[in-house]
Amino acid sequence: MDRSISSCVAMAWHDDANLVVRQHRLLMIVGAPGCGKSWYAKRQAQQATGRPAVVLRGTPKTDLVHVWGGRVIGDNMQTGFADGPLARSLKSEDWLVVEELNLIPLETRGYLLDLRGEDSITNPITGEVIHISPNWRLIATANSDSVACHRHSGVAAALIDDFIVIDVADLSPSLLKEMLVDNFPTASMKLIRETIEAWSSFREVGETSDAGGDAPSKLNFRSASHYLKLRLAGMTPTKATRYALVNKHIIDADRHTAALVKAGLS
Repeated sequence: MDRSISSCVAMAWHDDANLVVRQHRLLMIVGAPGCGKSWYAKRQAQQATGRPAVVLRGTPKTDLVHVWGGRVIGDNMQTGFADGPLARSLKSEDWLVVEELNLIPLETRGYLLDLRGEDSITNPITGEVIHISPNWRLIATANSDSVACHRHSGVAAALIDDFIVIDVADLSPSLLKEMLVDNFPTASMKLIRETIEAWSSFREVGETSDAGGDAPSKLNFRSASHYLKLRLAGMTPTKATRYALVNKHIIDADRHTAALVKAGLS
């Protein structure tokens, strides 16, 4: 089993999410990247069914074939149909984890509306009617920015209406410590503390103006884990800071410059 699933650190919102999936089919977890959304979803699916979750990674190019399946040519050159993640999970009663649901185009999401309380759903490609088990669950994840910035049409609003939505708080230094200790058991506490201090220094770069300017760019758990990996491999703190923390802001020239100045690397 993936270590990131088996060793997921308990977080304050986990008990609430556990209660939701015991009672309701559709759960959405909204939060910043790297705050443990997918960790929780995959672990909970494994614990509930004894089998790994079926995972669908949403992108702006996700279409019906990615969700429902498509035609394939077998070894005998005969054409058949291979179920996609949704159809496969419904038939096996394995839970489905949809990462970045809000990135999936609306025309594709529209075919998921029958998941809202119905006992069956029709595969739009084959016409097959698939039973929805009372034990089946869909856990969707979404980044805060993609939810806030998305223009919700009637389809999007109708679909999310039957999700119970849990919003996850930003990663705190104390929780980061737990996650680092859990994922890097060979790292010394001195190095863990160094990582947290470095991460905290560059966690936010930029300012939010009273006039409603852009919010600060934030670092997540992945940034801290990258820094710690480099330090464990023998890289100097200065280089690890630049590559794992400062350069995470490189997509914004002003913030990247500010981070370089802050690190004394300009």
